[in-house]
Amino acid sequence: PRPEQAWLGRLRARLEFTRQCRAGATEIVVQTMRPELGPRVVNLTSTLMRIDKAWDGTQMVEASVWAVQISDVPVNMTEAYETRGATRCYRMLQMGLDMPFGYLLASLSEKEPALQSAEPDANRPLPELVYTMFVILDQPIERVN
Repeated sequence: PRPEQAWLGRLRARLEFTRQCRAGATEIVVQTMRPELGPRVVNLTSTLMRIDKAWDGTQMVEASVWAVQISDVPVNMTEAYETRGATRCYRMLQMGLDMPFGYLLASLSEKEPALQSAEPDANRPLPELVYTMFVILDQPIERVN
């Protein structure tokens, strides 16, 4: 079924969040679709919680931390974004999910430390690697389709 209300695609929704964040908004609501939820429009509501420190893959930097809610989805989320530079309010540094089985924190990492974290270590529990986004490939994919 085709949605009857206006909505933004995933990238356009991210760009709208970035625009409003850079303009100083502390609560941002965009209508979008989430592929994992099926073909329906949802409200993605982001509320600024605090300014904190977050890892950017190489160092700790200042980040804006947002509480994020998706309409009709009972999972509490947080997202942290850079507060300075060209990717301010656009580059997500961390995402936290309060899941029924416990708290999940996804952070940026360089390739080697990420691979190391998947190796068994008797001094720590093995992390569950759940979701990978924006993986930089070692070489181009020759044929996609």
